[in-house]
Amino acid sequence: MCCSLFILNKQSVLADLMDRTYDRNLPVSSLTISRFVDNISSKEEVDQAEYYLYKFRHSPNCWYLRDWTIHGWIRQCLKYGSREKALHTLKNKVQYGIFPDDFTFNLLLDSYIKDGDFKSESAQNKRSHGTNRCRQELSSTPETDESGGESGAEENKEQEVVDEDDEAEKDNLPHYVSRFKELRSQLETLSKVESAPFQTLVTTVAQQNLAEAEKLDLEQYEGRIRVWEAEKRQLIQREKELREKAEQERRERLEAKAAAQQA
Repeated sequence: MCCSLFILNKQSVLADLMDRTYDRNLPVSSLTISRFVDNISSKEEVDQAEYYLYKFRHSPNCWYLRDWTIHGWIRQCLKYGSREKALHTLKNKVQYGIFPDDFTFNLLLDSYIKDGDFKSESAQNKRSHGTNRCRQELSSTPETDESGGESGAEENKEQEVVDEDDEAEKDNLPHYVSRFKELRSQLETLSKVESAPFQTLVTTVAQQNLAEAEKLDLEQYEGRIRVWEAEKRQLIQREKELREKAEQERRERLEAKAAAQQA
């Protein structure tokens, strides 16, 4: 209970600090927004964080939204049941500055795949490939009506050839069926035919090879985490030094003012 109150109080302090900073038309530091995202402890705070991410994106410091903050934002959304909020900020990345790396992006895709929501998962891939598809279609458009006519004639010829091939294959179909049954019978005799459904077999093979397949990705991710932690320590140290310098300058001004008054 005490820990929850401490986190809640910390979030309130950070929110108040950002509000006062924006009211004074000053930029909020990337560490401040990062701390707010890192300390999310409820779905309500996810909504608050979305607001401050939007504010940060439209501030002079927008270029300094850290990769680890984006990663933390997606993770926190998934943790507190706000996956649609993460997807919303991703769809509107220009407004929120959410440009995740591959690993972070895959976390969101994986959550949809595990829930069987392939529609939302595939929508992201369609958008990413849409521009290339349009370019391909434009580049294949005939430049003149004359060339278009020639292309149409060639397509008709190709279609006729394909139709003839289809008819030939249909005639061979009984032979293919007979050959398939013969080979299957031989495999069954050698106990080479699995009785389990194909999907079950694929799942089993995937699970057996999953650890090895993910090994490189996990190593890269762990290396990225170490880099992020090092960058964060540097920023914290720099923030500390700037605060100490500002405090020192403030004391010097007060001392100079007091000395002037005594004189």
